Amino acid sequence: MKLFDCPHCGHRIYFENAKCLNCGNLVLYDPEHARFALAGVDGVFQCTNADECACNWMAEPGHPFCRACVLN
Repeated sequence: MKLFDCPHCGHRIYFENAKCLNCGNLVLYDPEHARFALAGVDGVFQCTNADECACNWMAEPGHPFCRACVLN
């Protein structure tokens, strides 16, 4: 299992996390760089399916869905 770090505080987060349990920031998986990014920073936005199916991937630039959800 790959472990990840919160981009804000460095606390360990897991692939299923959408929020850092240490600092409370919303984090989104960035598949292009295989890491998590802070939501709302540098054009990083939630996938439209975040509420619908708990998707924690970042939306593709200029699109409402992430790389995985666009296939559904």
